[in-house]
Amino acid sequence: RSEMHVPSVSVRFGLILEAYCHGCPQHVSILYKQVQALSKLKSLTYLVRNLMRVNNSSEDKVKEEMRMVLSNPGYSEALSNFSSTLDPRFKLAKLRVEKCKFMDSKMRPLWMVWDHTDSHLVPEQPSIYTIYKDGDDLRQDMLTLQIIGIMDQIWQSKGYDLRMTPYTVLATGCNEGLIETVLNAHTIAEIQNRYTNIKMKAAFNENCIYQFISDSCKGLDR
Repeated sequence: RSEMHVPSVSVRFGLILEAYCHGCPQHVSILYKQVQALSKLKSLTYLVRNLMRVNNSSEDKVKEEMRMVLSNPGYSEALSNFSSTLDPRFKLAKLRVEKCKFMDSKMRPLWMVWDHTDSHLVPEQPSIYTIYKDGDDLRQDMLTLQIIGIMDQIWQSKGYDLRMTPYTVLATGCNEGLIETVLNAHTIAEIQNRYTNIKMKAAFNENCIYQFISDSCKGLDR
């Protein structure tokens, strides 16, 4: 579906999708619910961007309006009780509206939180966190993470365990998709800003990652 906008493959991929839907009718209702949820997330992203740009509102006020929209029956029903698009093993139950927010980056990705019906499988994480992003080509992220996964398999086969855990990214359309949220983690931007006095120079600080790793590993056996 994320390639349907490419003229050279759109007809072929369209026929494949049509054949799959005809061959697996029991899966169509699940796909329909997922597509409906993605459509609501896309609309919500546009709303958040417009509120931030046009009204010049504070982030707290826009987050409050975002949560009011999510509480609307049209949104809450579409965004509840469907199989996770990132990991179909889990079913997303109730949307935790009070924990949902948008992030600070330019595209205003949505930070979404659900309860899930299979919490007994992951008792340490009763909620599922997912980022929806519109405006970036996530196919590049998918390719990069797939390469990292292959490299990790090669390293492990040679006896090198670098403790890598690639997160999941799924492009669901043209310049939109879902990203698995990594909890208790720091972004590169946060690390760069922490070790640089002037924010404009943060991206050019070549030593900040080394400094962060060194500080995080103090007291550990090397």
